[in-house]
Amino acid sequence: GKGVSLECVRTRSVTEIFMDWGYIAGYFDGEGTAWCNKRGKSHNALYLGWVNTNRESIDAIHAFVGCGHVRTRRKDRVNAHYKPLHCLVISRRSDVIRVAKELLAHCIIKREAILKVLAVAEGMSDENPNRGKLAAAGPEEIRRRYWDDKSNLQEIGDEFGVTRGAVKNYMVRNNISRRSLQEGLALYRAGT
Repeated sequence: GKGVSLECVRTRSVTEIFMDWGYIAGYFDGEGTAWCNKRGKSHNALYLGWVNTNRESIDAIHAFVGCGHVRTRRKDRVNAHYKPLHCLVISRRSDVIRVAKELLAHCIIKREAILKVLAVAEGMSDENPNRGKLAAAGPEEIRRRYWDDKSNLQEIGDEFGVTRGAVKNYMVRNNISRRSLQEGLALYRAGT
């Protein structure tokens, strides 16, 4: 077959040279995770993920699949000599279904895990009916409830029908600062 010249490799992006579903599936077989956890009858958590210390490869896969988000896990205190890990996580149901179907045509090692995640994803109802409720209220309203009304994350979550974690993530994404531990303890003591 015709090879790729070194000059071509230097001038083309990683996605132009190497990316196709076969490559993505091979990478997944070696470095990927297909995970699902049943949380009762209608609430399931699932994702497809790739992990590697090379950020460029994870970013290239992210660009190719066109969905998910990349997170970086920093060194921990116990293993400070470890390199940071970069993780591409796809967790939206419709994206998991689309990507899982593409991977199935090529995966060997993690085929059964992908089939399990795909079965769970296809059995789930469409998007969470509470998705977007925090966004509809807007960052200023969430900020007001947290700081002015002195509501905690759980109380805000209960009001909007979402989890405490969803409220925390929304606040992080919208740069809403949170109370320090001392401020939180003072509010808790004042309320009891």
